[in-house]
Amino acid sequence: MGSHRTDLPCDLGDPEAYAREIERLAGRARRRGALGRMRQWDEPLGDLLARRDAVARELARTVRRGRYRLGPVRAERVVFADKPRVLHRFGWIDHAVLAVLARGLSRLAEPELSTGLHSYRRGHSVGTAIAQLTDFIAAHRRSRNKRDRGLYVVRRDVRAYGESIPTEPASHLWNAFASVLARLPAGQRAIALDLLQQALRPTIEATDGTLVTMTCGTPTGSPLQPLVNNLYLARLDHTLGAQPDGLFVRFGDDMLLAHPDADVAQHMGQLLRTQLQVLGLSPSEAKRGDLYVTHCGRPSAAWPAARGGSCIEYLGLRVDFGGTVALKPRRVRTLLADLRHRWDNTEAAASGLALPQRRALLCGVTSRALDPRVRLASAMAPALVAVVSDRAQLKQLDYTIALALAERLSGRRGVRAFRDVSHRSLRDAGLASLVVARNGHPVRNPRERTAEG
Repeated sequence: MGSHRTDLPCDLGDPEAYAREIERLAGRARRRGALGRMRQWDEPLGDLLARRDAVARELARTVRRGRYRLGPVRAERVVFADKPRVLHRFGWIDHAVLAVLARGLSRLAEPELSTGLHSYRRGHSVGTAIAQLTDFIAAHRRSRNKRDRGLYVVRRDVRAYGESIPTEPASHLWNAFASVLARLPAGQRAIALDLLQQALRPTIEATDGTLVTMTCGTPTGSPLQPLVNNLYLARLDHTLGAQPDGLFVRFGDDMLLAHPDADVAQHMGQLLRTQLQVLGLSPSEAKRGDLYVTHCGRPSAAWPAARGGSCIEYLGLRVDFGGTVALKPRRVRTLLADLRHRWDNTEAAASGLALPQRRALLCGVTSRALDPRVRLASAMAPALVAVVSDRAQLKQLDYTIALALAERLSGRRGVRAFRDVSHRSLRDAGLASLVVARNGHPVRNPRERTAEG
């Protein structure tokens, strides 16, 4: 596609931006084998891709003139992470337009966001959130003598966050977006605001075919959802992050506050609740946690209701008072279950092979699952390679994975499986070692991991 000039900083008038987005959509859909219609009146994505350049030019022209109208959104009930959800599916072209809008506004929104926010941002991840926490613990330990060391930790998240964000005209959401849109030239703010209003108060096609207007919550699956989730709590982030000698970290709606003073920590927790109420939100009582963390896990006389402990659990990881990071036991079980599922699928597709071929296949599948550079790697792979610092846990995981593989390949249970399929033979067949991967990883501080975005 040729070069086109545009004066819209968020790329809404750039045909190449839409062409790239159509390519991204097609790539994701192709991997799922879903290049057909998103909704019955949509053009199949495969056909759309074939005339990508013409579609992109027409989209840029229509949006630049402020004439683009989103179609109805299809609502589908799905089960995700064992929870029922409602997924909102925009048409392919609508999705491309909103993705371009979301990318542009996300860049403009960066100055509004706190350094304590780590979700849905380039250069931020679970690793940077954990790095901020471990840095804070280390600084606290350096600044206090052993008898005075201890941190009060308040864990909160928002009940049904995405579904509860108000979107009516008086919502604080529009005030938050006003600061972002102000960075656009005046004539372009109205175009972006019109698209935002259409996208965040869309017409929903119900299961019975009726059309209703969504008046609360952000559409799940919308390209704008990550930006909205970040931006709606931005003022709260700055307020809580400004507390002297304290820490505030947020990932999505999962928030952690820490302070060495019990009264200040309780005040921060109450301030959080008050700020959420102002925003029309409420904390989830089911995930509420108040903790006093010390090296030995002693209770607190200043705040008896805060449970004594020696580690902090956050974002699927466990950080002890010395700053060592490990996977939570539940995440370890999830990792092992994921590997077994991959082995099942591999053996079903390659039945009847001799032991050496089976061993090579399963070792290769396992190593790819543990390599964060692989697109379909385990969700735990990035943390295992770049965040988890508990070498004892990594060594135990290496052994557990090798034993499970040996059991499967030999048909024996327990350590006797290594008599038929030795640990060494698995390594020679390409089985990766988490300890070796962690020792050889060039990133020592997860805060430095900015390439993935």
